[in-house]
Amino acid sequence: MYDSSMELSDTYKAAKDVISTEMDGEAVLMHVPKGKYFSLNETGSLIWQKLEGTSLSLGDMIAVIREEFEVEEDLCRKDLEKMIKTMVKKGVLEKVS
Repeated sequence: MYDSSMELSDTYKAAKDVISTEMDGEAVLMHVPKGKYFSLNETGSLIWQKLEGTSLSLGDMIAVIREEFEVEEDLCRKDLEKMIKTMVKKGVLEKVS
């Protein structure tokens, strides 16, 4: 079992200074104050789409991904946590609780 530093109840939302659009099936994000662009793969784009206007817990995000893709829960969680940590560090996601 994956040893996580994040709780399934940890909740995240899109940062308010980020705008997004879809190009070729992938989300492209811009952090307006920083003037930085980011692109998300298919999985990241799916999560970003679900985050629009709301917040999701880590557990909810895992469920969304596992409904769409055939992936083991531990691998899904590990990869998702890595993505979340990167997005928080870049200022694209904010931890709510």
